[in-house]
Amino acid sequence: MKIITVQHTQAVHHKNGMVGGSTDWSLTARGKRHARRIARKLRRELGKQPDYVLYASDMLRTSQTAAPIAKALHLPVTYVPELRELKMGSATGQSKQWLKEHSAPREGSTFLDYRPIPDAETRRELSRRIAVFVKQLESEEKNAIVVAHGGSLAAFVPLFLHIPEEMTEQIWFVGRPGSLHRLEQSHDRGRIVYALQKLNETL
Repeated sequence: MKIITVQHTQAVHHKNGMVGGSTDWSLTARGKRHARRIARKLRRELGKQPDYVLYASDMLRTSQTAAPIAKALHLPVTYVPELRELKMGSATGQSKQWLKEHSAPREGSTFLDYRPIPDAETRRELSRRIAVFVKQLESEEKNAIVVAHGGSLAAFVPLFLHIPEEMTEQIWFVGRPGSLHRLEQSHDRGRIVYALQKLNETL
């Protein structure tokens, strides 16, 4: 089983000082160009109609990243709500400055259980939400392209690698907009992560 993860490309909130999370931002013009480049890269590597299933978060910025990939590879997109970004509750639609001013202190909270806003999602809750999708992938045993967000992919990777939940207090995977990775299940070396693209897109 091979999994290619694609973090959505540059979106409006990367530029306007607003919270991402559950706010349904569009890609910027630059983000749309980058998404088309990713689609061309995957077509060169995988060919037309590869033996892959294409999944994406159903948020706008991920669906816009997935659309050119679907077109280039002649694959339908299956939208997965579990792949949405970390839910930010009352911070949805607010600025990053607002979030900073209204966030609860971190004292006494672990990395996984810190809840900045009373109605926001914790990283542990995010991970357990993503785990539902990972179990589905493992049961299907199909090659897949997964288009999601920085936070949801940070939860996805350790789940795929079977890293125990509590170890993610010390281990967390961070990508950049438009980054690609290939995750493989190897019969002799377990599960492996490969970088597929240099992070040459800076914000």
